[in-house]
Amino acid sequence: MTDRGPGTAFAVLPHAWADESAPRPAGELPYSINAPASVEELDFEPRPMVAWYSPRELFIAAFRAVVSGIFGAYADKRETISLLAKPVARDYRPHFERHGEIWIDFVADLGDGWSPTYAIARLIAERELAFDGEGRGGADAAAAASRTRRGHVLIMGGDQVYPTASLAEYGDRLVGPYRAALPAVPYDDEAPHLYAVPGNHDWYDGLGSFFQVFCRERWIGAWKTQQSRSYFAFRISERLWVWGIDIQLCANIDQPQLDYFDGIAAEMPEGSSIVLCTAQPSWTYAEMNTWQERHAARREKDKEEVYNNLGHLEKTIVHRHGHDIVVALAGDAHNYTRYQDEASDQQRIVAGGGGASLFPTHDMPETLVLPEKFGGRRYRREAVFPDERRSRRLAAKTVLFPLFRQNWGLALLMGSMYLLIAWVVQSVSKIRTAQVADATLMHDLTDGPDLMAFIAILAHSPGSVAFLVLLLFGFIAFSAYASLPKKILHGTLHTLAHVALLFGLLTAFAMVNLGVLGLGVDTVPQVILFFVEMLLFGSLLGGFVFGAYLWLSNRFLHLHDDEILLGQSDPDYKHFLRLHVRRDGTITIYPVGVAKVPGKRGWSADSVRRTLAGWMFRPGASGSQSWFEPEGAPMPARARLIETPVTVSFRTKGGE
Repeated sequence: MTDRGPGTAFAVLPHAWADESAPRPAGELPYSINAPASVEELDFEPRPMVAWYSPRELFIAAFRAVVSGIFGAYADKRETISLLAKPVARDYRPHFERHGEIWIDFVADLGDGWSPTYAIARLIAERELAFDGEGRGGADAAAAASRTRRGHVLIMGGDQVYPTASLAEYGDRLVGPYRAALPAVPYDDEAPHLYAVPGNHDWYDGLGSFFQVFCRERWIGAWKTQQSRSYFAFRISERLWVWGIDIQLCANIDQPQLDYFDGIAAEMPEGSSIVLCTAQPSWTYAEMNTWQERHAARREKDKEEVYNNLGHLEKTIVHRHGHDIVVALAGDAHNYTRYQDEASDQQRIVAGGGGASLFPTHDMPETLVLPEKFGGRRYRREAVFPDERRSRRLAAKTVLFPLFRQNWGLALLMGSMYLLIAWVVQSVSKIRTAQVADATLMHDLTDGPDLMAFIAILAHSPGSVAFLVLLLFGFIAFSAYASLPKKILHGTLHTLAHVALLFGLLTAFAMVNLGVLGLGVDTVPQVILFFVEMLLFGSLLGGFVFGAYLWLSNRFLHLHDDEILLGQSDPDYKHFLRLHVRRDGTITIYPVGVAKVPGKRGWSADSVRRTLAGWMFRPGASGSQSWFEPEGAPMPARARLIETPVTVSFRTKGGE
């Protein structure tokens, strides 16, 4: 296939390896491939994991949600870009026919903390990964049960950066780590190609930074970007294509994108197979986002709405032209979960393990049933990583919420909230002292709990009531229930837990400070002591209450699967997929995981060195040498196959 000329939906171009095997000369790269002499000379800043529960991130997340909901459609640059950049579809058949195979790596939800992002990048960069019969990495190549090689193509499957898309964040959290992992490849090797689909975090700036990084044929380390738009397609064999689609913040797929894929589907031989890459696993979310609806007809309608974008593309383009999706890959849920069609070997895989905080596997549905409108296919869950038992144990650690360093900001905010309310309530209670001596709230609580006195004074404090009402509305909005009555009840119980803790703290401090220590309520020592006590114990215990709320809601009500592990910013249990496409019409999928990511707690005042703790810098590393290696065992020895490699069939010629 060749360029179909101006005015058509796409052009098919031969890839660069058809005529040359050497990569672009290093001198043409926009940067030096040699490591600097010291960490201080790095042109990017290794970043820690995002602290999602910090007050700053919570505010920004809320702001982004509002802005993207109101202005998301107006920030959509895809149709403008479609007028400026002609879409292409590269043809890898020359390479495939010459070598009889092609390797493709898939990674998603990367660009978060340095350690997990670089660990996965370092494994992807390795020329060969060999595994023994039990799936352990670092096996002797001659005796290996499974041998894999670095992908000729790397696909990034969404959310390439956290928390917000910007050129600076891409540079620090994505480009820097990947360039450090593989600055270049030898001249007798093939420079791998790179494609990416945008996720919701890539979309927060309207794709402005995404287009700069991925759509201008730039180098990210030894990987060369190939696409001109936020979606792509490339051909592997006569009847096998890879498609990467862009679903903008759950909006409808834009018309130029539909035209692009429709044009490709029309040119493909009937009965062709597709490996589909998308930023969100709509097949999973159709179950996860609708399980609370008990009415069968309404739930089916809700599932259709969740699956509509992908379902529309499958029904009106893929299936209308007589093709099928043999493998669908997505991230967004940060774990590994593989589903297999109950009637065939077709796979739908969630693979969001490129570096972001873990998503629990125990909340992933065991069975998927697609909406009847879009075929009604059934899939069963075959494998997860980490396993459900480990996932539940990790979720239980959320009870220790305030002990995780990244949560200290929110815990301190809770302690400050308790202090503010206590201050206002105690001040209001002093109105009685004009008539009755020693009649403030703290005096009432000196001899023990007096709930009625607390409620009576609280009721006469409009400021405290208003603050608690705002808190109530916030916790109601935070509840993961879909039903409004359940949401109100759930949020109210959460609020009452914090009010009960505040009452208990007030009582305890009154009994100790006034009763045991004999301090005067308005004396300087008592005021200072109360201030310290409320901030310290309020922050600590308020954090425990919030963590317990998350764990109890997840464990017994199956809620807050998105939030339950965010507070831990767990760098472990990361993975990527390696696909081996053969001339015999099979695709073998190797899920490569790392249970324990290299790194350790660093106490350096230098944030960069603290983030790099557990990694050894290699000053002056040149050529294809990685710039950092883990302390202890090398990266290949830390890798493992999550499960036995999975083989999927696709048609080669005619009816085969």
